[in-house]
Amino acid sequence: MRAVTSCCSSDEALGTALVTGASSGIGRGVALALADKGLRVIAAARRIEALDQLAAASDGLISALQ
Repeated sequence: MRAVTSCCSSDEALGTALVTGASSGIGRGVALALADKGLRVIAAARRIEALDQLAAASDGLISALQ
């Protein structure tokens, strides 16, 4: 197993991440951090309204899974 020592530049496709518990707390923070790095994020949680607010604030990189 190799350790990742560098990250892609912002213009490269980084992929997609699924984050559970993304409506608040650590899950929300992780979803936002991954989106800031350029990943597309699928956010899942029980509180749909909070997910919709998260998606609206993400410039289209976070999608709420309903």
